[in-house]
Amino acid sequence: MSKAALVAVMALAVTACGMPPDGPSAVAPDDAPITDVPATDLPATESTEPLITAAIPAPGTDPADQYLGNTEEIYTRTFADGITVQVRRSLGNFADTFGYQWRAPTGDGSCLGDRAILLGTPGVMHSWGSAWTAVPWWSDQRDGELFGMLYTDSGQGYGLVSVGADTGSLVIDVGGPADEAPIRNGIAVVVLEPGGLRGDPISGWVVDTTGTRTPLSITMNSVWPRRQECGPGPAPQQPMPAPGRQPSDPLTTTTVRATLERIGDPDLSWDEKQLLLDDVTGVQAAAEAARRGQFSVQAQSARYSVDELVFTSPTEAWMRYTITTDAGTYSGRIGRAVSIGGQWRITRSTICNDLAFALSPCDPPPEPLVLPVDVAWQQAYQEWESRAVLYNTGDGCPPLSMC
Repeated sequence: MSKAALVAVMALAVTACGMPPDGPSAVAPDDAPITDVPATDLPATESTEPLITAAIPAPGTDPADQYLGNTEEIYTRTFADGITVQVRRSLGNFADTFGYQWRAPTGDGSCLGDRAILLGTPGVMHSWGSAWTAVPWWSDQRDGELFGMLYTDSGQGYGLVSVGADTGSLVIDVGGPADEAPIRNGIAVVVLEPGGLRGDPISGWVVDTTGTRTPLSITMNSVWPRRQECGPGPAPQQPMPAPGRQPSDPLTTTTVRATLERIGDPDLSWDEKQLLLDDVTGVQAAAEAARRGQFSVQAQSARYSVDELVFTSPTEAWMRYTITTDAGTYSGRIGRAVSIGGQWRITRSTICNDLAFALSPCDPPPEPLVLPVDVAWQQAYQEWESRAVLYNTGDGCPPLSMC
């Protein structure tokens, strides 16, 4: 897997289809390798493309019509502009509803969803050829999970939120007038800003029948697979470099950890942060772009913590670290620190890799940050990849999707 592919996998790849790209495919975890794995001839396997048995609808009809009879209405809300949004839940699991056959080595059809949810505007067709979009629903749906979205052709968005209550209302704040959605059957349909999701998490409050308000942080569904048996298991973690001669000062470990952690300190000015880097070329511009870009929430709330630290010499250290943000946690990041004139600094390549992860690359690009080759790990990772292929069950566009 190339570094470019890894960044694409990791960059919050939750789509409006209600499913991660490639459906329930096995994707590289946060601790996936940074180095390229040499190509190898993998054993031939049976195609894992799902077998779809649903009938092809006649031209001009809604393809959802063939599925609606096997669903039940669980929520309806009519908005001030006259648009009615309805939620229907299937009687069987997602695979059975849409005629998929689960053919991975472990798991069963419920790995695609315990039920299918059809979220739509009855009678109002959209550019993808249906009034409906389909997303999976799980029996262990987390409270505050935004697990389905519908965007009309005008750009108006509606979000499906799991609440964990059957009565009351859900109030959300997306920067404009607060939206108060009735709760029914453990869900609520809320208004999202036109043109896209702004903010993750979204601040919300559950208001019960007595008027008591309970805060609820609303975040997008980004967990896949939902169950261990539905995927290939975690990828083997690439080993860190072997230790070399160690620094004489026992406090050096604390110093290096603190240097990386200070990069995420919001109270430090750029003038102070640039003293923590070995080279600042293009970093400030990329950081500013990240703070204004698609992942601004992550960029503005990033905190660093070192999970593993190895000194390869008295003046060089490799780190495996975690970035924690208000919108998610990203572990398995790899970086380097070097001692220059007795002061430890984080390398430009480390920070620029993180900024590229937020789709704000440095200019010029940094030197590659490559861990030493480990043959045993490469073999284990290739075996994991060949197993992971068996769980790739689709092309990223489930039935009735907005893809």
